[in-house]
Amino acid sequence: MLLRCLRVLVFFCGMLTPLCGAFLPGCAQQPTAPVITPTPPQKSPADPTAEMTAPDVPAGARQVSQPVVKDGLSLTISLDKKKYKPDEKITLHFELKNVYEKAMWVGDGFLAPEYHEAGPGRHFEVHVTADEGHQLYFWSGAETEGPQGAVRRVVALESGATYKGDIRLYRRFAAGQPPDEQGGAFEDTETRRNHVLGVDGHLYQVTLRYQVDSRTHRVWEALSDFSAEGLWEGVIDSAALVFEVHAADKEKK
Repeated sequence: MLLRCLRVLVFFCGMLTPLCGAFLPGCAQQPTAPVITPTPPQKSPADPTAEMTAPDVPAGARQVSQPVVKDGLSLTISLDKKKYKPDEKITLHFELKNVYEKAMWVGDGFLAPEYHEAGPGRHFEVHVTADEGHQLYFWSGAETEGPQGAVRRVVALESGATYKGDIRLYRRFAAGQPPDEQGGAFEDTETRRNHVLGVDGHLYQVTLRYQVDSRTHRVWEALSDFSAEGLWEGVIDSAALVFEVHAADKEKK
């Protein structure tokens, strides 16, 4: 008898939930962040890790990738130099450019444009390969969760306009440092152990993936002229850059 009563109660609760959301704003369901299962970064067949070598440029020279264009959007990444010491800050810069003849909208995470989240399933994914083919996951220092994790901010780009930003790959941790000023975290995709740049590896290849799917995020505070049809959607991977992390007395000559 008790079991039957519980089943009836569960049935009526299920029937009332959508009505509550429809008539009582406070009960309306909130967007939730998508469930993200990390998948290992894919190694490009055209650029095998076994042949990965540092570019023949001065150690302190800025590195800029070749632009990659897809559906009217160009993606370029850059690093401040080629060789770093273990405690040096490493920042990945990116530039999205509208090379189409018409205006478009680009999306980014809830913290944008002041901060650009990166991680599996985010608008930006940093794909890193260390030394002899070890694939690494990367998560930025600050990441939104819950309803905010399912939010997309949009920016209008006229033809020829750019959207630029930085992703902090590494920064030495200091007490009291807020998450949005911290470096990111690396993890080996096979062992699932933390990877320390310059300790667990020395030679790295990095690419940046930019991805927009209208089904995974809800637009937040869009301008009155925003058009969902004008939102750039798809996946675009940058060209690769290679950098090294060595102690001063162990740098490769």
